[in-house]
Amino acid sequence: MSGETDGRRGWWGTYDVPAGGGLVWTIASRRTWIRRAPCEWQIATLVARRDGPDAPAGDVMPRLLPEAATPDPAAELRRFGFRESPATLRIHPALADRPLVVDARTPFALTPGEELTLFVGQPVWARFLVGPPEVSLLEFPIVRPNDTWFGANTRAGDLCYSEKIGARMDLANLVIRPHRAISVVHIQNRASTQLALEKLELPAPNMSLFADAQGRLWTEAVTIERREDGEEAAIRLDRGAPPQAASPLIVGGPRAALARGGLGRVFGGVFGGGW
Repeated sequence: MSGETDGRRGWWGTYDVPAGGGLVWTIASRRTWIRRAPCEWQIATLVARRDGPDAPAGDVMPRLLPEAATPDPAAELRRFGFRESPATLRIHPALADRPLVVDARTPFALTPGEELTLFVGQPVWARFLVGPPEVSLLEFPIVRPNDTWFGANTRAGDLCYSEKIGARMDLANLVIRPHRAISVVHIQNRASTQLALEKLELPAPNMSLFADAQGRLWTEAVTIERREDGEEAAIRLDRGAPPQAASPLIVGGPRAALARGGLGRVFGGVFGGGW
């Protein structure tokens, strides 16, 4: 089978690979070679140099080969041994394993009593599993974000990923890429002073992935509400896919369950700019 689920196209999917066969896949700046041998699976990957946060989408869909292709000598090769290698490979999308901090590109402030909706593209990881019984081989970000620390100081905060990818107020202005999931972010300023929007920490490990009828990836919507003057705001996740996702189908659950009662967490220095 190729990467089709409920009639919608996506690069994820399940593949029956003969011994000696494999797949090749180019998406964004990453090229991947996969080979099944009688007693092992091999996965080689190579990231090309890129000028910006995203490169062209490439082939997007993995291509099944009756005879595996030879990887580039510069590629990083991983090998996974079995008594007898399972014939079925599943490529599965996932969100980041840490929160994602979206940095501002231009200063922006939300005036008192106002609210707005932003559309943000989150980076997506690719997981490789074989079976049955299903065994996880490895996973990697298709385009790896930078590391950053997000918090009030060096002792209180989170180790996160960071990208200056911006956001858009109009979904039509957001570049839709197959290796990014769209997050709808509602920001509400209920306080009596302006809210300086500088950064936003998205709880990626607690979010699910959905595919719409066109195969685009989405997460649950996020609502950030500032009720009192200051730099703090409460954040929560909505349930299910946002209404902008037509005929959504869940393709992946969260890495970590939310604490009882939802996020209920307070963040400082919320997101701003870049649209």
